Amino acid sequence: AGQARRLAFQPGSATTSSVDSPLPVPVLAVDQYGNVAAGSPAMDVEVRLTGTQVGGAGRLSLSNGEGTASVTSQRPQTVELSFLDTYNTNLDVSATRALTFSVGAATKVAMAVPASTNVGSPVSVDLTSLDQYGNEVPSSASITVRVTGAATVSNSGIATLSGGRASIVLRSTKA
Repeated sequence: AGQARRLAFQPGSATTSSVDSPLPVPVLAVDQYGNVAAGSPAMDVEVRLTGTQVGGAGRLSLSNGEGTASVTSQRPQTVELSFLDTYNTNLDVSATRALTFSVGAATKVAMAVPASTNVGSPVSVDLTSLDQYGNEVPSSASITVRVTGAATVSNSGIATLSGGRASIVLRSTKA
């Protein structure tokens, strides 16, 4: 391989992940023919990312023409990875890659309960399935809601989520 001319992404590398997992992005310094410039001296480039609540931007070191950026996102979104030649490598750093993050696995259920109600009156409680970062997860799982004290819950407390949401009715039997 010849002298490194530009940055490129390893062909066939993954471009999708969930918010639960970092996405490794192999980056290559290649010659004019697209071959990895394995004999290149160690160099640094700056990784730039678009999107909200993303991680992995900053300095990326390449050794023997190879390096790996590790990109994370706490939100389901498409993140664009690009480079900046902050460290004066004189490489063509115009390559970009779109990375897509989906919601993570459901880890909790949020309950939306009215602030107050009258004894004996039914109260609708909205349930929403969430991942570790609070993103809605379109789950169809069945969950059991248990209440303690002087209250009853509809359907024996079993709520089946549809698109990650369900409602259940509570009734207080004592003030």
